[in-house]
Amino acid sequence: MFFDQDIFQDIAFDYSIENSTNVLHGGGEAGMGDGSGTEEEGDAETGIEIVKAQKDDSWNAEEEPMKNGKIDIEIITAEAMSLAQRLATGKSSAEANIIDDGFNKYSFRDRDGLPDWFLDDENKHSKPNRPITAAGAAAIKEKLRALNARPIKKVREAKDRKKFKAAQRLEKLRKKSALMADEEGMTEKEKAANITKLMAKAGKKKLKAKVKVVVARGPNKGQGRPRGVKGRYKIVDARLKKDVKAQKRVAKRDKKR
Repeated sequence: MFFDQDIFQDIAFDYSIENSTNVLHGGGEAGMGDGSGTEEEGDAETGIEIVKAQKDDSWNAEEEPMKNGKIDIEIITAEAMSLAQRLATGKSSAEANIIDDGFNKYSFRDRDGLPDWFLDDENKHSKPNRPITAAGAAAIKEKLRALNARPIKKVREAKDRKKFKAAQRLEKLRKKSALMADEEGMTEKEKAANITKLMAKAGKKKLKAKVKVVVARGPNKGQGRPRGVKGRYKIVDARLKKDVKAQKRVAKRDKKR
């Protein structure tokens, strides 16, 4: 035993602790040899039920890594980019200096009993000014420019639908060409001509229907679809003409500035 060593010989031992420990574990050695009956007797005497500790799956101390084994950390500010660049390209003392910079007058502020609006204002304004490098600011600016250049959701979905329909037309054309090539009642020249005609028809762009312009005058003023007009149309009047001229004039003036 560990406590049988010479260094513990002069220390008085409290046997009440050992007795209470034996009771909790089912009566000591006798309980271990007797089985479940002794454990039930010990539980009945002390009124203590021994329950195994359950593992809590809801608490995960470690963050889950990505598929490549690295945690995905997105850098969205110029200060964070400058700090990352300093760690990546700095010397061996860069990390220690950054840790030392974390201990400042803003680190241990008293937040007990303060209202939420005050704490939000403190977190927004009362913080140290981190140095920003030109390379870090340029990298964040380029990242934001790339984000702003992305198409909106509707435009992206429209482009995807267009690609999907083009792939469907190409697959349909391929099947027709295969059936036509296997047909025995046609010569090779006729097959080639028909396949070429199919490809030309598939690659031809459909012309959009022109929008007809109708002047809101006489019976067409304040009415729905004008008589004798089919397809898309647009109602124009003097007010619209003046508004369009004003918009062009304002755009031209702003462009000169």
